[in-house]
Amino acid sequence: MGIFDIFKRKRTSINKETNSIIDDSSIEETQSVPLTIFYHEDDYKQVDILPKENKAFVEAESQAIEDFGEKHFDGNAYTDIYIRSDDHKVKLNSRNIKPSELESKLEMLGLKRNSNVLTGYGQSYRELHKDCIAYGQDYSAIYYDFADQVVQNIWLVSHWRIDRAKLSNCLYEIGKQWGLILQDWNLSETIDLTDKQAIDKYLSYYDD
Repeated sequence: MGIFDIFKRKRTSINKETNSIIDDSSIEETQSVPLTIFYHEDDYKQVDILPKENKAFVEAESQAIEDFGEKHFDGNAYTDIYIRSDDHKVKLNSRNIKPSELESKLEMLGLKRNSNVLTGYGQSYRELHKDCIAYGQDYSAIYYDFADQVVQNIWLVSHWRIDRAKLSNCLYEIGKQWGLILQDWNLSETIDLTDKQAIDKYLSYYDD
């Protein structure tokens, strides 16, 4: 299932001169401190949004992962590591989605916009993910990064904490606008984001 909920967000920011982490916990919210959010590097694109042309590829890759897991599980642990291929047929940036266009959809979630995104591992290592925006808080968000004002990747972390109805509508609007799918590598599930019923069924998995 991947790594969930073990890393708690700490209010930090980057000192750009020293490239060190600053603890902002004592700074009042009324000051102009950029909102900061953190995601563990293992969660990068584990729940990924991709062009629908990749559907057959990611479904085949999911099956390969499942087969590999069954073959290399000794009853207690996995005896080998599968390196997942991200050699998608069609890259997300081919859709030429502008950050402003995507954010017009993400705003319907009613979540905080974070422009200071940190990633890393363990309890202390953090680095700035440049040109990355997150809508969410407390290790639960939708992220995207961009280059030359074109969205490169969109991924979700701990999305089951986001309001279910708002998230479903948002994913549907994104999928319908740009012809996208959601690939949940943790669950080996591929969801057509132009199908509202498929989205609702997928999100209902987390009701338990």
